[in-house]
Amino acid sequence: MTAEGGYLMGNPQAPMKLVEYGSITCSHCADFEIEQGRAIRDQVRTGRVSFEFRPYMIFASDPPLFMMLRCQAPERFFRTAHALFLDQSRWSAQIEAAAAQSARAPDGAAILRAGGLDRFFRDQGLSSAQINRCLSDGAAYSALLAGNHAAAERGVRGTPTFFLNGRELQVGSYAEVTAALMQP
Repeated sequence: MTAEGGYLMGNPQAPMKLVEYGSITCSHCADFEIEQGRAIRDQVRTGRVSFEFRPYMIFASDPPLFMMLRCQAPERFFRTAHALFLDQSRWSAQIEAAAAQSARAPDGAAILRAGGLDRFFRDQGLSSAQINRCLSDGAAYSALLAGNHAAAERGVRGTPTFFLNGRELQVGSYAEVTAALMQP
């Protein structure tokens, strides 16, 4: 886990540092992971590129999901996020509906249950008591909000947004992100 609240894959000293501001409930972020995730991981393995995913909450259902991801060991983040992205089309509509029903006082546990994600996180090794503790962790929630604020100050307005070596990539496709990493 990075000081910015993100999750780093690869060598922190890599000459190319790719940062994605993304949301677990963002269909475009899921598309990126499914279409380009392997290519990015291949670049990371070369040691030339590091990849950091920074949570950016755009939907009411994002906080409980990111809080659950924070509760796991940081080294499990990418594997768990990948599994969520792969299955996103199954659970996203249900959790968005649950989040909309509890818009005034979001109930993280109800949001997770609506999409069967409580079971998903139990399958990841978290007990029901741990899930409840994760969802009620005020410090974790405050850290997520602070990360969102910092991202907004940096100019992030939607997801996914990519930065390469500190500069925002102006890309229209995920292949363009990968192509930017191939530049000398």
